[in-house]
Amino acid sequence: MAEPFIGEIRIFGGNYAPDGWLLCNGQSLPISGYEPLFALIGTTYGGDGVSTFNIPDLRGRLPVGMGSGPGLTPRQLGQQIGTDSVTLTNTNMPAHNHTISGTTNAATATTPSTNSTYGVTTSTFYFVPDAAITESPFAGNVLSNSNAGNLPHENRMPSVALSYMIATIGVYPTQP
Repeated sequence: MAEPFIGEIRIFGGNYAPDGWLLCNGQSLPISGYEPLFALIGTTYGGDGVSTFNIPDLRGRLPVGMGSGPGLTPRQLGQQIGTDSVTLTNTNMPAHNHTISGTTNAATATTPSTNSTYGVTTSTFYFVPDAAITESPFAGNVLSNSNAGNLPHENRMPSVALSYMIATIGVYPTQP
């Protein structure tokens, strides 16, 4: 394997970084002792730039290319984007209809019981306790009083956790 460029980031299957590499865990490093790496990345990932700088923190994150492609949002080097969860509000959920089953028989109960089905009165749905009644679909809008909106949910693609590491020794890359 060729000698890495200082600042090169690779994926590693172990839970440690080999000699000459550091795990990309956002740690703060002293500039003295890592001058070549500091000269390349500066304080892009944090640090005071006087005595310390930070390496990228790729724990639980996916790297994306800097700049922008056609139709994509521009991204700056070191910019952090995204979140672990997203809160859905009612405005995120489009209007939609549901089909429910019930009977046109007169309803006699205001709360459901085992084997009950929907029945109708004038304009309100109630329950018919007899499960032997043949159901037929109703069409129309069904309103829900659920508290499903305004709660966060995880939004993550299938992934596998690996270690990202950054080279601290190697070939100093020259700019063209």
